[in-house]
Amino acid sequence: MPYTVIMPVIAKEILHGSSHTFGFLMGASGLGALIGTLYLASRKNVPGLGRIVPLAAALFGFGLITFSFSSYVWLSLVLMVIIGLGMMLQIFILAPKLSQSIWLVVLHVTNDRHPESSLIWPPDKFFGFPSSHHHSHSQNLIPEQK
Repeated sequence: MPYTVIMPVIAKEILHGSSHTFGFLMGASGLGALIGTLYLASRKNVPGLGRIVPLAAALFGFGLITFSFSSYVWLSLVLMVIIGLGMMLQIFILAPKLSQSIWLVVLHVTNDRHPESSLIWPPDKFFGFPSSHHHSHSQNLIPEQK
């Protein structure tokens, strides 16, 4: 989101607006991000997400390039929705390490073969801690005291 750094200058100098114009532009970007998030949340399955990446990159790039030439507030608002949408789709698809908990939920929801593993406990996945929820799957890592 480096474009947000120069957004106040664009709102004032290019679009001849005020802090309200800046707020509307940032809100439009947030609306696009919300639309992208709702789309990803509404998907029934994970396969096929890789095909969205080029489209998301193209949307984001097209939006930023066109926005850089825009001097109309209404057009800039529409483009900011497109920019927010493209940015959010890329973040959630290309950067799963930044959203580990979301991907764990996706794995849980798509795990039809093992319903007994209904809880995915992050500490045992990431830090090697034993999980109290998976006694059958985890080893006793702490030896018993005699």
